[in-house]
Amino acid sequence: MERRLKLLHWAHQNGAFVFEDDYDSEFRYAGRPLAALQGLDAKADCRVIHAGSFNKMLFPALRLGYLVVPPSLAEAIATAKLWMDRFPPLLDQAILYDFIEQGHFRHHLRRMRELYAERREALLESGRDRLEGLLDIEPVDTGIETIGWLAGGIDDMAAARSASAHGIYVSPISQLFHRQLRRAGLLLGFASAAPKAIRAGVDRLAIVLAGLLKDRRPRPTEGVALREIQNVRH
Repeated sequence: MERRLKLLHWAHQNGAFVFEDDYDSEFRYAGRPLAALQGLDAKADCRVIHAGSFNKMLFPALRLGYLVVPPSLAEAIATAKLWMDRFPPLLDQAILYDFIEQGHFRHHLRRMRELYAERREALLESGRDRLEGLLDIEPVDTGIETIGWLAGGIDDMAAARSASAHGIYVSPISQLFHRQLRRAGLLLGFASAAPKAIRAGVDRLAIVLAGLLKDRRPRPTEGVALREIQNVRH
């Protein structure tokens, strides 16, 4: 909270805007939800542009999102939106309005939180059992994905390609950075698969990563050959 308040103070001091991309905070599995920056900024000249989406909460094909903007930007952003694509389908908006107004959306989120929490736990448990020494999975309290840190200098791009060949789809985090990372990792989603499928996927991923780690280790014959060359030199 202290860092969030400092960020708001900095924005006001420098006349800057903070863009708050909030697309999955509804899925929180432990502790109290974090307050949105937009809600914390109580000053008249609000400096936060808050963006939200229903694509993660309902389904991607809905293609509906929203912005909560400072009054000083409302007209400019509405004009920009008008020139970009007019407006999303009115029927979809009306249906979503009724879905929220009648309480179905609230019940849906509660059910999804329970479902995703079960799937998250399946990933963390099976990861501890099967991926020790191969992939260190970060426990998360919110969201629908997490990061697993690769061991033994395994290249995350190679790991993602090998995993894909075995029907496991993960994203290498190195492609999200401009600089060299000290440790490679994989982005792991857990919301779209049942616990049984997650455990089976972790089993296959363990085989893939074990194979890659084995390939990185020096082969015994290479060590013998190296010693023979050194003996000849001596």
